[in-house]
Amino acid sequence: MARKIVNRHAIGAMIRTDTAMGRFKICHPEIHEVNAFTKCFPFKSILDKGSRLPGVQNFYDDLAIMGKHYHIGALDEKMNHYREGWRVVRRHYTISNAMRKVFYDELIKAIANFSGALEGKEAEDYEFNAEVLSIKESNQMNITVKNYNLPCGMSRRLFMDVDNNIAKLPTETYKMVGPLGKGLGITPHTTGCHFAYSAGTGILVFIDLVARMLIQELGLLP
Repeated sequence: MARKIVNRHAIGAMIRTDTAMGRFKICHPEIHEVNAFTKCFPFKSILDKGSRLPGVQNFYDDLAIMGKHYHIGALDEKMNHYREGWRVVRRHYTISNAMRKVFYDELIKAIANFSGALEGKEAEDYEFNAEVLSIKESNQMNITVKNYNLPCGMSRRLFMDVDNNIAKLPTETYKMVGPLGKGLGITPHTTGCHFAYSAGTGILVFIDLVARMLIQELGLLP
C-alpha cells in the first residue's frame, strides 16, 4: 500500500547513468605533489596496460564533462569494500586533468612564455606539447586530493598508499565509478556572466575549465 501511495505522488524517476570503470591502482611514478598536503594521483586500470576505457580521457574537449567527478572506494584483499570499523572507505573526487604533472608543467611554461612576450623579453625556443591535449581514450584517471588525515578517511588511505610504496609494501586497489554529477552545465552556446565561488580544494571543480580557457586564449587549442 505504501509503495502505491508513493508511486501515485511521484513526479519523476532517477535513472543511474554512472559506469563502473573497474579496478585501479595508483601510478606512483606519475604522482604530482602540489604541496605537502595535496597531491594529484593518477589511477591506472589494472587491466592490460594497452587497454583503453570508454569515455576516459586525459583531456576533454567536451565542455559537458567539466566539473564532473568519480566515486572512489578502497578494496580489501578479497576485492570487497574496505571498512574502518563500520565505515566504508570511499569518497567522491573531482576530475582534475589539468593537475596531471605533464599537463600542469606545460601550462606553466605556456604562461611564462606568454608573460615574457608581453614584457618584451626575447622569445625562447619553446613549443607547446600538444600531446597533453590528446582526446584519445585512456586507462588513466587523474584525481587531486588534500590529505585531511582523518582515521577513517579516504585521503589518509591514499597518502598511506604512497608511504607503503616507498617502503616496498603491497599497494592498494581501488574501485572507481563515474563520471558522475551534472558538471558545470556549460556548453559552447552558454552566454552571460558566470561567477565561481570556492575555497581550498573547491577550486578543483573549475580547474579544468580554467585550463581550457587559458589554452584557448593562448591559441593552443587544436
